[in-house]
Amino acid sequence: MNPENTHSFYDIDALAGHLRSGQLILTPTFRLARRIKLGWAQQLRHSGVEVWPTPRVMSLEQWWLQCY
Repeated sequence: MNPENTHSFYDIDALAGHLRSGQLILTPTFRLARRIKLGWAQQLRHSGVEVWPTPRVMSLEQWWLQCY
C-alpha cells in the first residue's frame, strides 16, 4: 500500500492498471469513487506527473443515471 494512503481502505496500486488504461471502475458509493480519484491524483503528483486525464470512476448510481 502506498505510504501516503495509509488512511485509505483500499490499495490504489491494485487499481493503477485499470485507471491508467481508462477503464471504468464502478463503486457502491459516491464517496468511495471520490476517494479513489483523490488517491490516484496523489499517486500521480507524487510521481511527478502534473497533468492527467480524469479517471473513469463512478458510483453505481452515477453510472445508472448516465445510462438512463
